[in-house]
Amino acid sequence: MSSLLFTTKIALRYVSANRKTNKIKNLRILTLFFILATLAIFGLDMWWMSINKDMTVKQANLHQFLVLGKYIGVLCIGLFGIFVELICRFTIFTTISTFGMFLGTGALVTVISFMSALRDDLKHKMLETHAHMMVEPKDEPYLSHHQELIEKVKQVKGVLGATPNLVTEMLVVNEQYRDLKAGILVRGVDPITITEITDIEKKMIAGSIHHLLPSSFKEGSSKLPGIVIGKDLAQQLNIFDKKEIPLGTELLLISPIGEIGPGGNMPSVHRFQVVGIFYTGMYEYDARYAYVRLPKLQKMMGLGNEVSGIELKLEDLEASERWIDPVTKALGTGPLGME
Repeated sequence: MSSLLFTTKIALRYVSANRKTNKIKNLRILTLFFILATLAIFGLDMWWMSINKDMTVKQANLHQFLVLGKYIGVLCIGLFGIFVELICRFTIFTTISTFGMFLGTGALVTVISFMSALRDDLKHKMLETHAHMMVEPKDEPYLSHHQELIEKVKQVKGVLGATPNLVTEMLVVNEQYRDLKAGILVRGVDPITITEITDIEKKMIAGSIHHLLPSSFKEGSSKLPGIVIGKDLAQQLNIFDKKEIPLGTELLLISPIGEIGPGGNMPSVHRFQVVGIFYTGMYEYDARYAYVRLPKLQKMMGLGNEVSGIELKLEDLEASERWIDPVTKALGTGPLGME
């Protein structure tokens, strides 16, 4: 025990620094200055938020700089404070070595934490708008008699919901501004059962997914079928305003599947009115997806009663492989595949 204490004293003799009290005091005063400056930025941000509840674009940009200043201030206080306390007690070489090890370890932990949080957030957002399992035909592009299959698969224990799904690519054009257009994926859904599979109704910032049902939307032209689009797509088409969201705006859906004309296959044009806008936080989804009623999309594609597949919501996504055999058995033998 005595040899350990002796070794410790010898080690501290080489790493410790006997600095003057005035120099140490000046460094700690500088740390105090960083703390006061950061508190001032926090106070300025709180005051700014209290007097500007409805901020303009310029005010919002300025507020972002205040928020960035708060985080930078906290970071500077932490790093500079640690460095000051180290250099007050140890030699310059010991301080640099210890501080460098601290920065390296902190950077690694920060990156790992950030990537883990990003993965969980992405996974959560994807599951809010997508099913846990998809039943699709193996050898054919579309699936028929889906109502019978849905009733069968709902009997499987652990399957919480099922809904038909039909997806195709189309071009959407603003009826008022024809130069505003975008290529999108149009999903034909059942407005009732889609809410059993996804949280799309909770993500609506205007209107409702149920407004796709006939005669459920009263603001626009009741003769036109409804369409629900994402917030970013609405901004691209110039029909989204923070202060006012003009539901009932008419859009054109142009499908490459149309009638045969003198020059070959002619694209078909269909008119819709916007009955809802959703926002999931995923740009790829909010800028590219749109919802219409399944029968309307089937008619546009000339499919009759066929769908792309059946979407399922399971009791436990992490153990989804457990449901492959029960679902396959419930559906019976046939050219079906699952994802």
